Amino acid sequence: MRASPITMAIVYFVIGVLLVFFAIQHVNAAGWNFWAYLIVALPQLNL
Repeated sequence: MRASPITMAIVYFVIGVLLVFFAIQHVNAAGWNFWAYLIVALPQLNL
């Protein structure tokens, strides 16, 4: 059984919001380093 497009859109939106939140928190705590760039670049991958 495949998930509906609405369900997949909600899942991707939530994952994107979480990654943005974690990236902002990490940059505020530690500045721009490798992990911050990785968190920002991860959503760019179209897997």
